[in-house]
Amino acid sequence: MMCRLSPKSHRSWTVASWIFSVALLLMLATDSAHTQIATASLNGTVTDPSGAVIPGATVSLKNVATNVERTTSTNSAGNYVLVNINPGRYTLTVHKDGFSTVSQPVVCKPPLQSWEASSIGVR
Repeated sequence: MMCRLSPKSHRSWTVASWIFSVALLLMLATDSAHTQIATASLNGTVTDPSGAVIPGATVSLKNVATNVERTTSTNSAGNYVLVNINPGRYTLTVHKDGFSTVSQPVVCKPPLQSWEASSIGVR
C-alpha cells in the first residue's frame, strides 16, 4: 500500500516546515547572540612625576589566567588605547627606558564598557 499526500496536505506540510525552519533559525540566532562575549577598551595617559606626558612608552596588558599579552605604545600626547579586551584579570605594565617600570592590576568584569585607567605615573 502506498500513501500519498494530497496537494492540500503537502502544501500545509511545506508551510509548516517553512515556519518551523524560520523559528528554529531565529531561536539559534538569538541563542548565539546571548552567548557572544562583549569586549571592553582601556585608555589612559602615561606621565612622569612632574605630570609631563611620556610619548613612546610601552603599555602591556597581560591576562593573568592565560598569560596572553597585548602591547601598544603611547602617542605624542602620552595616550594609549587597548581595545577588544575580554573579561578577566590583567596586569597593566608601563615601561620606558630611563624610567622605572610600573605595573598595576586591572579587573575587567561584565557588563563590559570602555574605561579609563587615568594617569599612570612612571619615575
